[in-house]
Amino acid sequence: MKTNLWTDGKNRTGKLLCALCAVALSAAFTGCEYDDADINNRMDQLEKRVTELEKDMKTQIEAVQQMLDGKLTIASCTYDKATGLYTVVLSNGDVLTVAAAAGEGASLVGVAEEDGAYYWTLNGEPLKDAASNKLPVAVAPGIRVNTATNEWEVSPDGGKTWLGTGITAEEGASLFAKVEEDEGFVYFTLGDGTRLKVARSTDFRCTPLAGKQYFTAGQTRTVKLDMSDVKKSTITKPDGWKAVIENSELKITAPAAENSYAETGGKVAVVAVASNGQSSISEVGVEIDTPPHEITIDADLNVTITIDSKLAQEWLYEGYYYGVRKLSEFSPEQVLEYIRNDDRTRPIKKTTTTTLEAMLGAKPEQGVSYVVYAVDSNYDDSVGAAVLDSPEEMLYTVAQSIYTKIEITDVTYENAKLSVEAMGVSECWAQVVPAADYNPSQILEDIQDSFWAPAKVSAKYSGWLSGYAGGIKLQAGREYIVWVLPVVPGKRTSSYTEENIYTQKVTITDITMGGDASVEIGEVTSSATDISATVTPGTGVYKFYSAYKTEAEYLATRDEEWPKQLIASGTATAAPNTFTVAKSGLKPEAKGYILSVAVTKEGKAGPMVKKNADTKALAFSAETPRAEAVEVTLKSAKIELTGSDNIVSYRYMNQTHDSWINGFLWKGDEKATENELALATEESYNYKFIDGSNVEIPFDNLKSGTDYHFFAVGVDKEGLPTRLLRVDYTPTVPSDKFAKKDSELWTANYAQRPQVTNITTTPKGSGTGFHTVTADVAVGEKCAAYWIYTGVADPTIGKLGALNKTVSILSNSSTKPFNGNQTALLLSEWGSASNNIFVVWQDTDGNYYEYEQVAKYVEPDPKPAE
Repeated sequence: MKTNLWTDGKNRTGKLLCALCAVALSAAFTGCEYDDADINNRMDQLEKRVTELEKDMKTQIEAVQQMLDGKLTIASCTYDKATGLYTVVLSNGDVLTVAAAAGEGASLVGVAEEDGAYYWTLNGEPLKDAASNKLPVAVAPGIRVNTATNEWEVSPDGGKTWLGTGITAEEGASLFAKVEEDEGFVYFTLGDGTRLKVARSTDFRCTPLAGKQYFTAGQTRTVKLDMSDVKKSTITKPDGWKAVIENSELKITAPAAENSYAETGGKVAVVAVASNGQSSISEVGVEIDTPPHEITIDADLNVTITIDSKLAQEWLYEGYYYGVRKLSEFSPEQVLEYIRNDDRTRPIKKTTTTTLEAMLGAKPEQGVSYVVYAVDSNYDDSVGAAVLDSPEEMLYTVAQSIYTKIEITDVTYENAKLSVEAMGVSECWAQVVPAADYNPSQILEDIQDSFWAPAKVSAKYSGWLSGYAGGIKLQAGREYIVWVLPVVPGKRTSSYTEENIYTQKVTITDITMGGDASVEIGEVTSSATDISATVTPGTGVYKFYSAYKTEAEYLATRDEEWPKQLIASGTATAAPNTFTVAKSGLKPEAKGYILSVAVTKEGKAGPMVKKNADTKALAFSAETPRAEAVEVTLKSAKIELTGSDNIVSYRYMNQTHDSWINGFLWKGDEKATENELALATEESYNYKFIDGSNVEIPFDNLKSGTDYHFFAVGVDKEGLPTRLLRVDYTPTVPSDKFAKKDSELWTANYAQRPQVTNITTTPKGSGTGFHTVTADVAVGEKCAAYWIYTGVADPTIGKLGALNKTVSILSNSSTKPFNGNQTALLLSEWGSASNNIFVVWQDTDGNYYEYEQVAKYVEPDPKPAE
């Protein structure tokens, strides 16, 4: 047996308490005169009160019977704080008024289940009828207030026997010991602790929007389904037919002509089950045959009933009748009865073209679906007259009036609940926009452009306003418009008008100050780089917002503006949870604050709470590292660090002056540099680590003539960093190592320089104008290394001088030195006319000899002389 009522607990027995509403059964008499009319009036009121109480009880007993049989659910349940009463509306329209917490004032009349059947009980024992049989729930027990004893009594045998319940009809008595609710159910706790669970009604439906369907062999036809809250469904169909539900449409395919075993007609039935267990069966008649007529309704609600002229003559004896009804009022049986009994109706034997508005004689109501039907009038030999089709044979199509319902509830300062249902379509264009940005003419223009058109969304939505149609970040105190434009199948985008757009305006609650919602910031825990503190909300708090701000950030905003700033950008936490504000990676001795503000659900903010959250100073080791030896060459440097055995490692970095001055971590600040190195936990492109107390650190490929800064911090055995060590240096060659042309050294060793001979040029491809250039190079014993360059006559020599040019060449990181004699040394891959060959060289004593032109080559004439 299907039921919408369950019992919680390990056993399957539960007692359902009967309602014991309040009644006063005694009368107080005052005054010195006997007033018979007054007494009679009081007695009449008392009897009326008792009658109403007994009537309410019977209503509740009947409701229990239907709920156990799965015929009733909860349509609505509202609670009144002032009275402490729940008003429960049942799906059949009956209204029950029950106390939220009656406690011991509840009756012990209930029900018990045994072998799948339910029986009435009293104080846990079965109620038995005159034959001593258990009284089934299907039979309602008698219920009354005994005016002599002021006690509720129950009769299991139709009033022959009355049993006392032990419960008096006193003020404050209630049906249930406790009533609770959530989104899906209402829970009734009985006097013995049994908890009953009754489902709320849902918007459950699964209705075909067309009548009988005619097919050719193998044809597929689609019938729209009006579906809501369908959790699962199954389909039955005639043999050989196919049917499937896709996107709220029932697709039916007739069997192929060669399938001789298939049925030619029958019914396709959809059994739908709702989320709460309710079920329904919907049927569509199907047949392989020629339809007597077809009904079509387009997007603009134009109606066409098409009839074959041959059928009109041979089949439709008198013709057909057509009309329109609201879907909620439509019944094939009633339509046939109306046609039979109304002499004014006349059959039609031709195709009819009209509009839904013309058929109704008025504009279609918004949100109302209409059924356009057509009924055959066929000759029946057995009666010798025209007869109408049976209800199962009726042809009809549902015209769904396009209508969109937009509801906005539970508006707070941060969001709102939104419900959208566009009836008659499956999707919409929609957006939530600030009211100032709403432009209906622009919307209509945009939907005609595939690039600018808003995204399409489902015709039904239930959720947060901020999450609708792609989502929007809402702001407190701002007005928004929800606009929805239903997408009508087959309708041209240019045909939409502003009247087709549905809108709903909502103002997000503004944040106001002066409330008493409060928070408390606990003790701040800090180190040289980290801070943390726990924020705890007080009473009446809906949410609170917290953040850490540096002193500079805090001072950039006025105190009176901070609460709204926090609500807009801080971390939100729902009460009664706590939240820990934590910040790491800070500078030592950094000043800052933890800020927090609490807000009620209505958007009233309490005072902002601020607490100092400064990091501690960095502790340093007493050890001192030293740079004992610094060796610098033209493009390299070598730095030797020494310290006591208590230093176990170093953290260091080597920066050009420009990179150190502009580095975002230090900006040329030694204190910041010291902190970064002291706190570094792993290597990066800036920091390097090296173990040992005495280490040698080399640097290669440096830029000659560029100022460098070397920084290092040692780490002792306790893990404490030392103070910063700084070494400034510039890679270069000492001036006494250059042998200028007018010096004795130059004259003495000049013959040792590279001698370039046998210059050869080879064309690099036909017509390119470029050549590969090679030459032989011979050197003396005093030449240790040389650098050879090719190019046009160099105008920079006169400006820079040979010495500066020499340094420039030697510091170029892309060049490399040669040594020893070379044969066919590649001088240039892309040589051109009138090139020169230059050399810089070094002798075995480490002296450099200035930039000098030593040879010249000329591009061969591509046209040799005849």
